[in-house]
Amino acid sequence: MKRRWTTRIAAIVIGALMLATMAPVAVPSAAASAAPFAIQQARVFSGITPSLDGYATSVAISGNLMAVGSPDLSNDQGAVYVYKRTGTTWSWVETLYAAGVSDGDEFGKCVAMDGNRLVVGAPHHWTGGGPVGVAFVYTWNGTTFGTPVQLSGETIAADERYGEAVAIDGDTLVVGAPLDGTAGSAWPYRWNGASWINQGTLNGSAGDALGWSVAIAGDTILASATGRDNPVGPLVDAGSFMVFTRTGAAWSYQQRLYAPDPKAGAFFGSPIDMSGSGYTALIGAPNWDAGAGDDNTGRAYMYARGLTSWAHSQTLANPGTNSPDGDYFGTGVALDGDRLALVGAFWDDSHLGAGYYYTRTSGDWGMSQKISMSGTSPAVALFGRSVDMDNGTTVVGAPTSGNAGPPLVSIPGSAFVYSTRATITGICRNAQTGLPMAGVEVQAHYLDAWGDASPASEFVVSGADGRYTLTVDSGRVYVNFLPGALYEAGWYNDVESWPEASPIDVWAGNTYNVDFTIYPKFSVFRFFNVTNNTHFFTDSLQEKNMVLATWPAIFRYEGIAYTTNPALNLQPLYRFYNRASKSHFYTASLDEANHVIATWSHIFTYDGPTYSVSPIAGAGMSPVYRFYNVRNGSHFYTASAQEADMVIATWPDVYRFEGPAFWVGGSF
Repeated sequence: MKRRWTTRIAAIVIGALMLATMAPVAVPSAAASAAPFAIQQARVFSGITPSLDGYATSVAISGNLMAVGSPDLSNDQGAVYVYKRTGTTWSWVETLYAAGVSDGDEFGKCVAMDGNRLVVGAPHHWTGGGPVGVAFVYTWNGTTFGTPVQLSGETIAADERYGEAVAIDGDTLVVGAPLDGTAGSAWPYRWNGASWINQGTLNGSAGDALGWSVAIAGDTILASATGRDNPVGPLVDAGSFMVFTRTGAAWSYQQRLYAPDPKAGAFFGSPIDMSGSGYTALIGAPNWDAGAGDDNTGRAYMYARGLTSWAHSQTLANPGTNSPDGDYFGTGVALDGDRLALVGAFWDDSHLGAGYYYTRTSGDWGMSQKISMSGTSPAVALFGRSVDMDNGTTVVGAPTSGNAGPPLVSIPGSAFVYSTRATITGICRNAQTGLPMAGVEVQAHYLDAWGDASPASEFVVSGADGRYTLTVDSGRVYVNFLPGALYEAGWYNDVESWPEASPIDVWAGNTYNVDFTIYPKFSVFRFFNVTNNTHFFTDSLQEKNMVLATWPAIFRYEGIAYTTNPALNLQPLYRFYNRASKSHFYTASLDEANHVIATWSHIFTYDGPTYSVSPIAGAGMSPVYRFYNVRNGSHFYTASAQEADMVIATWPDVYRFEGPAFWVGGSF
């Protein structure tokens, strides 16, 4: 939703014939998914057919809105095309032009979106003192983007390229000015409810060219310094990026970071992105050379934020064979949360370009799918030149791609939209009645870098028919229902807690069904042992599943016997195994438990305390009645007064009624 590395498209195309030949580079990577990780949703054009207007030099997406920059339109005056999604269809809404535009302004050189706001950079826009550069901030009114607010650096002079890069997160935005003096700068602004207030200037050091690319999340700004020499060597123009943090309204420098494998002229930091959480960053170095005559191979680097600083976590390289004259892998980079990434390589596949999806599983980033041009196109399409992602939707710019032809009559450029989203739906049913359950909160999770669950979706609530629908990114997800009025947090299809839930692998464009069997809170489950006519009770879903899986021919599941209330039922229920009758005995009396241990240890094996009950009656509590089977020495328990009366009336010679053994439940 923010930031973009920028280089003039025409210069790249003209320079194509001048690039050196490169040898292939073998790079270990995760195998691409057998099923589609992402599917193409749309391909949009400018609607006019001039040549080399730079359409899709920059792209940005937020929710159902997308902006596509065309900075070379009309003698480089520039424009931005706005699209809106309805369902899965993207439609043109309007075309934005800068007020007072002049030739060479390059309005739309960079674009950034967050929520209903759009920021557009015009790094050569004239504002009286020459081509000083401007950033325009638009707000969506539900139908169109209105009149923009115009920002310009207070001390910016001509040709300092203020507006070369922009990024926005909520009420804070940042504008890069990489040729401000000899160091470059970045300018943060904060919306105060009425206007955008500058919060100072973030400066680099001499030669840094700070601000070719910027990213922001909360109180953190990352700004590239592509002209920085690496101190190892030194390596000229190897590049770096700088971290700035905000306290109150004041921004301050925190850290400078370099590539772990620096190369001279690598342009490290030229594209830069940061997740919305502010804990993951993706940095491109499209001019990184593999060596031995292999120029412009490209690299991308993952960085992670710790408690006090950032550190490199993983290096990404083109998973395929390198093009003879380089791939420029890392030309465009984008993150969607802390789990999904996309890296563009605009010179890949014989200059058509390509993009590579990566997902993080248990801390490691692996390639999930390669995407590339579809339809007829000139030999140079620059697919992957610009990329952006938001909430499962990806937009990839291909500024020199042709129309879908044949015949090819123009090079208007195009933007490709992809979706990584799959649908999970199902019905929540009451375990006791089998009827649909309304009002159950459902969410899907991924396993994060530490093996813990992180949300893959927002909460949804089952409807009156018990049905829910989730949308999630491709990959392995764990679905669970969460606390409701009557249900235990984290239970999923009889499995205790979501990290242990059976996972489901989902793929973009597909729909999957996951139904839930929902149990009341603190349920106690009852089994009937068909071999000796005894009963077994447990409140553990894990033990319940184990019994079902291990002894299906012996134990017949009879459902929920009763529910407890741990807020009121405070006495542990002690469980024993009777080796003679091969049954279980339960008591809430500590004295009775100690007596059994002391007297009949040769018959009863102590299993320990189980769930808690109440040894005495309480408001709203129900008694659990106990019977002694005089034939085999086992005990039978029931919370049903009707069942207790039936046993007394039917088998008076077999079962001796011992009265209430304990009480359960009670008003919460």
